[in-house]
Amino acid sequence: MTNLNEFYKNIKSYSRLGIKKYIIANTENLKPSLLIELNSEFVDLYLEEIKAENKKKLNQEFDEIIENLFDKDGCKSSFPEGTDHITERRYEMVNVIIEVKEKAFKGEYLSYRDYNRINYKICDFQSCMQEIIEEINRNIENNDSEDFLVDLSDTSASEKIIYLEKLGVLDFLRNKQHVSTNGLASALSAITGEKIQTLQPMLNPIVNKQAGQKNNPLESTTTVQKVKKHLNNLGFTLNETI
Repeated sequence: MTNLNEFYKNIKSYSRLGIKKYIIANTENLKPSLLIELNSEFVDLYLEEIKAENKKKLNQEFDEIIENLFDKDGCKSSFPEGTDHITERRYEMVNVIIEVKEKAFKGEYLSYRDYNRINYKICDFQSCMQEIIEEINRNIENNDSEDFLVDLSDTSASEKIIYLEKLGVLDFLRNKQHVSTNGLASALSAITGEKIQTLQPMLNPIVNKQAGQKNNPLESTTTVQKVKKHLNNLGFTLNETI
């Protein structure tokens, strides 16, 4: 990420358009995995400042803390209002769609003034991020843009094997070429970018049903369903029930 600390520190000098341009420039034109990473790193900076301020207040006299406790005038926070319910907002990919995951925590020793002084840094950023993610999700759900691409290049090695199996590539190579498991792993290492030592233990239980199935990625129901959902959303028809 380019100068994220500086961007966070000076975010109020950015317009909403400027914030969106920064997000686009630092996520390879809105790659979902990089969007999630950028948001997470930005939130980490915000939480560090919140927690540092909260810790500093621990060393102050109670009367100094309480004087601002009910200073609600001008509190325009949407994350949400008040220091008793500070929200940590993260995102994750769930079946291609980007979903928000929120966790609330308390800043018991943080006054409204302190909270709002820090909170302004995240409001515009989070609002712009949410607008971008909602647009991405609409494009995925409606499939209304031929130019919109779902980038799945950051999938794990086990997911790559499941993709190859669900697309019929593994069956084709095994049945048509009659190669050994090691040969198959070697060829797939060139295609997937994964090491042969990673692929071979996953391929062996798929090819040899008598082998132990501990490393068989097809045994992970959650991951298999995730891959199938991705393929269905992309327009692939899978003639199976597993």
